[in-house]
Amino acid sequence: MDGLRHLTALLARLAIAALFLASAYDFVTDWGATLQRMREAGVPSVEVTVPLAVAACVLGGLAVLVGFLTRLGAVLLLAFVVATTWQFHRFWTSADPATAQVQQSDFLQYLAIAGGLLLLLAFGPGAASVDGRKRPAGGGQKPKTDRAAP
Repeated sequence: MDGLRHLTALLARLAIAALFLASAYDFVTDWGATLQRMREAGVPSVEVTVPLAVAACVLGGLAVLVGFLTRLGAVLLLAFVVATTWQFHRFWTSADPATAQVQQSDFLQYLAIAGGLLLLLAFGPGAASVDGRKRPAGGGQKPKTDRAAP
C-alpha cells in the first residue's frame, strides 16, 4: 500500500509541475505578446512582474517536479496562483453572465490547483522525491537528540 501512496504522490507532483512549467514556456516563447497581454489586463509593472511570474513557475515547478525544497516551490507556485486568480478571474465583477460563468469556472480551477499546492505544503512531496529521501527509513520522525540522558 505504501508503494501506491508513493506513486500517487509522484504522479500528483508531475501533474502540478507540468502545468507551471508549460505556462512558463508559453510565456517566454512569445515574450512580446505575453507582455502586451499582461499590460492589457492591467498587470502593474509588467517588465518586473512577468519575469518574476516566470521565475516562480520555473523554480517552483522544478522544485515540485523533483521534490527538492518542495514546500518552498509550492509557496512560490501558490503566490503565482493567488496573484493570477485575483488579476484575471474576478468573476463577480463581470456584467456579462456568460463571461462571469467562464471566469467563475476558471476561478474554481485555480482554487483546486491552490488546494493541491496546500496539500504539498501540509504533507510534503512523498518518499519518491529528494526531500523524501532525507527522512529516516519508514518515513517517521527523525529521532530527537536533545533529551537529557538518564
